[in-house]
Amino acid sequence: SDFDKIAFTGSTHVGGIIRRATAGTGKKLSLELGGKSPFVIFEDADQDSAIEGLVDAIWFNQGQVCCAGSRLLIQESIAERFIEKLKARMDKLRTGDALDKSLDMGAVIAPVQYDTIKNWVETGLKEGAQIYQPDLDLPEGGCYYPPTC
Repeated sequence: SDFDKIAFTGSTHVGGIIRRATAGTGKKLSLELGGKSPFVIFEDADQDSAIEGLVDAIWFNQGQVCCAGSRLLIQESIAERFIEKLKARMDKLRTGDALDKSLDMGAVIAPVQYDTIKNWVETGLKEGAQIYQPDLDLPEGGCYYPPTC
């Protein structure tokens, strides 16, 4: 009880536990929980800039941050052209050491996370999703899951 504020980054489940435990105590609380950040593209957008923003939003830190883009919503009138441009950019993604700022994407944190991503993609395919994965030479010796949209 010798503190004024709790800051927590993590799961929604644990965030709820903390919120309930501090309710009515007067303690300040900052929770950064699992996000589902959409990336929205309208027809008046600068598409090239939007695609570069997407690369950063989706693949920065291999998508393992709460603010990583997890959904792409595109105005129907530009969807087909935008998706083709996105695929062309994905074909040029640079992968390797996540600490190298000249690259677009590194390996995911651990084999368990790799398996989780793989299972999400497989589930999506079973449920009728269409995906695109560029044919990139991924580095060996790490948990490199191919960029997917």
